Amino acid sequence: MPKPIAENWFTVDHLSEDVSRIYEPHMADWLRCNIWHVRGRDRDLVIDTGMGVRPMIEEMPQLTERPVTAIVTHSHFDHSGGLYEFDTRCCHHAEAATMAAPTPANTVADTGYVRAEAFTALPYAGFRYDDYFVRPAPITNLLDEGDVVDLGDRVFHVMHLPGHSPGSIAL
Repeated sequence: MPKPIAENWFTVDHLSEDVSRIYEPHMADWLRCNIWHVRGRDRDLVIDTGMGVRPMIEEMPQLTERPVTAIVTHSHFDHSGGLYEFDTRCCHHAEAATMAAPTPANTVADTGYVRAEAFTALPYAGFRYDDYFVRPAPITNLLDEGDVVDLGDRVFHVMHLPGHSPGSIAL
């Protein structure tokens, strides 16, 4: 039986007035990425961007109310697939080459996780698992240990945590 086409690809859990968790509910929980949206006075922050199979910005008008800085914690496909949508794109310098020229190998999209069992619905008519890829998203701001991301009324400090990937970071 064919899978249905998802009407809404993203779900938002508002954890406070300024912090929301966004996720792709039609992805298996073992593959689903938590996408964080933090509102700031001067700009917003999106931490990780999901798979990028449907445009987050089109489905979430709250992401266009003020400028957005998008940061990926690492370059794996399930965290960085939607980075191309944003004008301000940040990651650790060790991940920048991957984001500029993503391949199935360097984004680990070739590891067998993008398969029918990972989806409860399709993002759009004609979606094929075998055709999935991460779009290039050249980095506009490189991050490193100790850097500060300032939203105007709150700041985040970058911690470099290599291991999951060479440029994994936390804020």
